[in-house]
Amino acid sequence: WRSIGGELRGGGDKTAVASQVALALKARIQAMAPTAPPTSLERSLSPTDGPRELLPPPILGGVETVVGGVARADLGGSVGSTDSMLGGSAHDHEVNQIVPPKGYRIERLLGVGGMGKVFGARQESIDRPVALKFLHPHLASDPLLSVRFAREAASLSKLRHPNVVTVYDAGNTPDGRLFYAMELLQGVGLDRMLADKGAFDLVEALNVIEQVCTAVVEAHRQGIVHRDLKPENIHLDEVGGRDDLVKVLDFGI
Repeated sequence: WRSIGGELRGGGDKTAVASQVALALKARIQAMAPTAPPTSLERSLSPTDGPRELLPPPILGGVETVVGGVARADLGGSVGSTDSMLGGSAHDHEVNQIVPPKGYRIERLLGVGGMGKVFGARQESIDRPVALKFLHPHLASDPLLSVRFAREAASLSKLRHPNVVTVYDAGNTPDGRLFYAMELLQGVGLDRMLADKGAFDLVEALNVIEQVCTAVVEAHRQGIVHRDLKPENIHLDEVGGRDDLVKVLDFGI
């Protein structure tokens, strides 16, 4: 840290310090002249000269599933992709089985897990696409799980940060199912990106780390602890012409 001329300003929050370090290192590396001789660090990251692993390996077969790479949600259970599990008629059946919350139209199934399901939907009053997350009905009878699901929605709704998924609404459906509505993400999950691409280069890795840290710092300021930070719960969103806007997901169950 001293080698790049910075000062620790994290106020004791290790995550804040990590964010500052990542941001400063990224800026330092980007400022390097392209023709400058490689440093020992860069040589150590060369695919031919040494290991390139900068982030933990992806945790495959984890706790979330995606349809069409459009949206993600941690659903609390190890599942495979619903692209391979469900055909079109099965998707239609799942959609038809759900009584939508008032003001929403459910359009497609996005994910299925041990704790619940996520659907792509539309908030009809303003024609906004959303992801609706539902707790499985058979789990709603467990008071602890119901409280934790509601707490997840409440926690996310308090966080106003560009690197945290936004929650718009929460409540019960007409038939009593717990749900919350959140922004529908584009892009790809970090776990899938790592699986497809392999380890990131140093600048890419620092870019992700810095954004994750700033999101977690804001959560800590609100008294919220994530409890399950891993590649499956980090999404690289496509917005505003960029494809590397980090979104941290799933602060609850």
